[in-house]
Amino acid sequence: MNRSSTESSRRAFLKGSAAVAAGFTVAAPGQAQDQGAREKPPLPTRKLGRSGIEVSVLNQGTAFRLTQRMLDFSYAQGIRYFDTADCYENGGSEREIAKWFERTGQRKEIFLVTKSHPTEGPKQLLDMVDERLEALKTDYIDLLFIHQIGDREYPESSVEWPKSDEFKRVSERLKKSGKCKLVGFSSHARRKAEYLTAAAEGGFVDAIMVKYDPRTAKNDEMNRALDRCVKAGIGLIAMKTQSSSANFKDRWEKLAGDKWTVQQAVVKAVLSDDRLAGMTSHMLSFKIIEENTAAARDAKPLAAADHQLLLDLYAAGPHRWCETCNGRCRAHMRHADALDDVARFVMYHDLYGHRYMARDHYRALRPEWLSFTADELETAKLACADGVDYPALVTRARKIFPA
Repeated sequence: MNRSSTESSRRAFLKGSAAVAAGFTVAAPGQAQDQGAREKPPLPTRKLGRSGIEVSVLNQGTAFRLTQRMLDFSYAQGIRYFDTADCYENGGSEREIAKWFERTGQRKEIFLVTKSHPTEGPKQLLDMVDERLEALKTDYIDLLFIHQIGDREYPESSVEWPKSDEFKRVSERLKKSGKCKLVGFSSHARRKAEYLTAAAEGGFVDAIMVKYDPRTAKNDEMNRALDRCVKAGIGLIAMKTQSSSANFKDRWEKLAGDKWTVQQAVVKAVLSDDRLAGMTSHMLSFKIIEENTAAARDAKPLAAADHQLLLDLYAAGPHRWCETCNGRCRAHMRHADALDDVARFVMYHDLYGHRYMARDHYRALRPEWLSFTADELETAKLACADGVDYPALVTRARKIFPA
């Protein structure tokens, strides 16, 4: 951590202490304790690209049924970056954050990120930003993202948006208005490297949140795209970093020589990539928040043997969603994109715990998109570079998402 980051964290901590003196109390899990004794300093920070803004290396994602106690505890553990979206819990997460701001008076202490879906083009953001401000009961948003660009709801031409004059003008207007400090997009689409590359070519996108886990550092296409973004001054935030590790938690506990849980090891492995300003984690329990923030605070690198073990366990699978796609499966599918969606929604349900959101997204898919044949699924399984068991995955989806 550089000196400026340390000083920034120190100043933020002193501000937090002042808030305690003013009577702001954090609701702690279990027994009630003195707020001053429980609150920890803000987490280490990194600069978010050319903006120079210092942000927490670990931030609280909110795609679940958020509570005031959860936000209190996140703050008490040093998190100063909340990530939300218009669609999280049908707007419930934004509303809960708004209540927290009103109750605690800590709006200025939080780097606030939210997202919208301008599926018809970036110009929609000019109206959507007012909806987000109203929902969050705030005068400004620190970072506004186009949400999940590259998914089915966006046109194929959206891959050009990150370098388009239209998006550039919209971004400039939003920032000039004072409604947003920064503008960018999030993406976990298969073509995410193309979107990142387009943003680097355009040169005006402030920040990108992108799917990343420890394997990403070994992916040549993604590495080239990430390098180009860093060179262009674009701030990078990792997302969907930890979920797959649940598949090999037991094996990690038997084989790892380090003191960290598998999720903590992933935090440390992801943050070892200094191209990233930080990572988003949808931390659904006090225990997970406590463990993840402890890993984020620890400056000692993950032991080399344990880092390699992580990579080996990822490679061994089992996999819920193909990460090393060679495209061969798609040639055999009538609705390959829909199969991607099904895989993602099952993952949301089983590994993220986002049961209601996953169910609603699945039920929004058109019935004809879900009419996979047994032969298609078996052929896709055999062709998949990651060996995703598509027949079992679709069977699982039909069980947990009944019509």
